[in-house]
Amino acid sequence: MTKDLAWLDPIKIKQRDLAMETLSLQYETMPHDFNQDDPIAHQRAVEDANYHLNYLLVSLATESPILFQAYLKWAKTLFQHLHLPDTTLEVFFECFKQVLHAWLRQGQLTEETVRRITSAVDSALLSMGEAAPEVPSLIKPDNPLYKELSEYTHYLLDADRHAAAHLVQSVLDSGTDPKTIYKHLFYPFQIELGHLWHQNKISIAQEHYATAATQYIMSLMYDKILTTPKNDKSLLATCVSGELHEMGIRMICDYLECYGWNTYFLGSNMPSHGILQMATDKNPHVLAISCTMTCQIPKVVDLINLIRTNGLRTPVIVGGYPFNLDPDLWKTTGADGCASSFDEIYSLVETVSRRDQ
Repeated sequence: MTKDLAWLDPIKIKQRDLAMETLSLQYETMPHDFNQDDPIAHQRAVEDANYHLNYLLVSLATESPILFQAYLKWAKTLFQHLHLPDTTLEVFFECFKQVLHAWLRQGQLTEETVRRITSAVDSALLSMGEAAPEVPSLIKPDNPLYKELSEYTHYLLDADRHAAAHLVQSVLDSGTDPKTIYKHLFYPFQIELGHLWHQNKISIAQEHYATAATQYIMSLMYDKILTTPKNDKSLLATCVSGELHEMGIRMICDYLECYGWNTYFLGSNMPSHGILQMATDKNPHVLAISCTMTCQIPKVVDLINLIRTNGLRTPVIVGGYPFNLDPDLWKTTGADGCASSFDEIYSLVETVSRRDQ
């Protein structure tokens, strides 16, 4: 993101003030739909307001309207399943535009800033229409582990990790290789889990339990995975600071270990200086950065810039939900490539690791 974004600076600097003024106006507009006296409900509303603006700002900074449009559809569906009023998002952004124009009259914003932002908001609201359709389940008969995936899902939603672990061990014992289990059981299960939470069909506690249980069950396979004969290729994999969703990149590391790669997995919420130090010390063939939350894209950009300004020539690949939404988004981050599926990632790391040879 090397383009001139100075027109966005006043919004970024005063984002929290803007969010609070917008929320106050929304309270006035929808007095019977918000429990303003409940501190927990109010705090959630404040967090939501800041999330809305975060996604809008990143979409504007990357010139990727689809990021904000997708977020609004996702949020509208979530709010509907939480039984919030259907017009919650629309009213928020109508109030937001009123605040923008008030700030314009006060001289806090320029006409250009207000014009660009209101245009982006209007386009996104127009494209939102009805909530996004329900995402089809990934637990379907064409999956080669359909029966096992169905049982695994049942066990973990019933909080029975022991039965789930026994099931996976049985699949391994039958001769199924770990790569197949990752592709056709762990991965679709995690996607399904996210969909179920988004649809308010499971609680956040159930989602966290099932994810933690899957991480535990994956660890039981490490004796087999880590003893795979290794080649001389190495991958450093991480999430950026503030990114808490590590499951996807963890699975990628395990998958590449099955192909003989040596991986250094740094996990979630990793400070940039720590990533730089590890990249300098280990000099990996590839650095993989995972970003699931669109609002964390600026940190991906900052991390890649840090890597480059410190003279490291390590190829950098990126992946995660926002990059799946916009296939060209990775180009704005300064990365060397992007992939979404297991096989695409394996092909990509093999390709970029050979560029300087």
